[in-house]
Amino acid sequence: MENAACISPVAWEDCEDSASMCASAVNSSVFADFDSPGWLEISHAGKRWSFDADQLAVWDEDNEAFLFLTLHGLNAPSFEAARHFIDAL
Repeated sequence: MENAACISPVAWEDCEDSASMCASAVNSSVFADFDSPGWLEISHAGKRWSFDADQLAVWDEDNEAFLFLTLHGLNAPSFEAARHFIDAL
């Protein structure tokens, strides 16, 4: 399972299998924005989302930027966990 900490450039040295995790993310429908350390992007439920270790943001077309939505409280923020959290909103 992809884990935000494992493919974040901030935690790169701490991940035992970071190259494999990065390849998994690149070859999926998920886009990891490495220009913004710790934030990962996903498209889900017809919207564009971004999350990090603590927060969830949603893309605002009018402002052309991500807007803070909520603190997610996920113990292990992964792409799968973020999708489940979004579905429960």
